[in-house]
Amino acid sequence: MAEVYLHDAARNGDVEAINKAVAAGQDVNARDAHKRTPLHLAAHAGQMDAAKFLVASGAKLHLEATDGVNALHFACIRGHHDLARELVNLGANAKAVTYKGENALHFAARTGDVKLISMLLRKQVSALTRSKRGKRPRE
Repeated sequence: MAEVYLHDAARNGDVEAINKAVAAGQDVNARDAHKRTPLHLAAHAGQMDAAKFLVASGAKLHLEATDGVNALHFACIRGHHDLARELVNLGANAKAVTYKGENALHFAARTGDVKLISMLLRKQVSALTRSKRGKRPRE
């Protein structure tokens, strides 16, 4: 139950509630039924301040949800280029792939966000990586 509260606070960007939960000893890397962490939900919702606070509080950038999607992937799925850039600057592996073989560039290409795509290419994320379906990011 406590973890659900922390996940909801992260999704909603409620840094004050996150701070209280962390101060009360809640695990910033707690998992929901789909193995998503509070950082995953903050990244998916574009909650920059919540994501930065979670990382500063010990949230691990490399943790993956059930399908191998990490916080950076979640930010890219929704086209949150500022948050994606911040996660990379904080140490997220821009080249990590999901269980389907997709990297962050696959997700960014689907959004059509040129800033996000450019940032990932500057971080040397390969545009030639093929998913398990044989698709490159631009396909």
